Amino acid sequence: MIIIAGTLSVNEDDRDAVLAAAKDCMAGTRAEEGNHEYVMSADPNVGSLIRLFEIWEAEENLAAHRVADHMKAFGRATKGMFTGRDIKIYGISGVTDL
Repeated sequence: MIIIAGTLSVNEDDRDAVLAAAKDCMAGTRAEEGNHEYVMSADPNVGSLIRLFEIWEAEENLAAHRVADHMKAFGRATKGMFTGRDIKIYGISGVTDL
C-alpha cells in the first residue's frame, strides 16, 4: 500500500480555481482501480496551500493514475497556478484501526 501526502502551493488568487478543477480530478481518481482515498483540500490557516492526501493499493495503480485523462485535464486547467509543492510517497506494510 502507498500513501502520498503533502502540500501544493498556489497563488492565493488561484486557490479557488484550483480547488474547483480538483473536484473532477478527485471524482475521476476515486473511481480508479486501486484507489482507496484521494483528496485535495484548502489549508484553513494558510491561503496559499492545498493539502493532498492519497492512498493507493499498489505502484501499478499509481502509475496508471499519473497518465489518466482526468489528470491531464486537471493539469491543463491549472497550468501556471502552482508555485511549489512538497509531496512525499510513503510505502507501508500494514494498516491497523486506531
